[in-house]
Parts: sequence; structure tokens; C-alpha cells
Amino acid sequence: MNFPGGSSGHLSGINVTPLVDVSLVLVLIFLVSSPFFVKTLVPVDLPKASSAAAEDQKNITVSVAPGESYSVNETAVQKSGLAQELQKQMKNSSISFLLIRADERASHGEVEDVMKIGKKLGFQRIAFATYPKG
Repeated sequence: MNFPGGSSGHLSGINVTPLVDVSLVLVLIFLVSSPFFVKTLVPVDLPKASSAAAEDQKNITVSVAPGESYSVNETAVQKSGLAQELQKQMKNSSISFLLIRADERASHGEVEDVMKIGKKLGFQRIAFATYPKG
């Protein structure tokens, strides 16, 4: 039998077309499905400030949207259950840093309520997430 690539009968190359096809299909699947893995229950527009807090530290994040819409670490909670959820998160993770992501249209009263709850629960540090000016 005569094989391509030489008279000795050995293949001299590997066809990589199926490998490339499968790789491209996998890339397309990941691109299409990746938005489903990002959880943002409460969309907020952060205000701009001259120095933005570093979000790479271990923290418990509370998002405050207009109309008394809250979430703790991307889990939606009612205002009445906010203190219990924060206490549960603090107990489970032993983190004492509270990061508040408040929408710029949220009322000061809503943000102040979150700060009071955080202070009452004993958070050592409370910070606000902002976008850097520029």
C-alpha cells in the first residue's frame, strides 16, 4: 500500500484541522456562556472619587441600589434581614471589613442604615467602593 509522505509507510505529518475545529467550538461555547456565570443581582452606578478603595482585600460586600434594594455578597436580601445576613457572613468567614457599594442615586439614609448595622455588628473597617476620577 502506498502512504503519502514517503515510501517507508510512515506518516510524515499530523492533520490538526479537527483539533483546531474543536478548539474554536469550545472557545465559542465559553464566550457565549460566560455572561451567565457573572452574578450581579443589584446593578449599581458607583460614584467617582479621587482615591478608590482596593477591592482585592477580603471583605463582605453590601450593594445598595435605589429603592431599598440590598444584596450581601451578591445575595439579594430584604432590609429587615440585612443585619442577620451580615452577622451570618461575618461569623462564617471571620472577616471584619465591610465594603459598601452604593449606587450614586441611593439615598443617604439607606447607606447610613447599612453603616449603622455594620458598626453595631462590630465591623473593624467600613469603606465605600468608588470609581477613580478621570
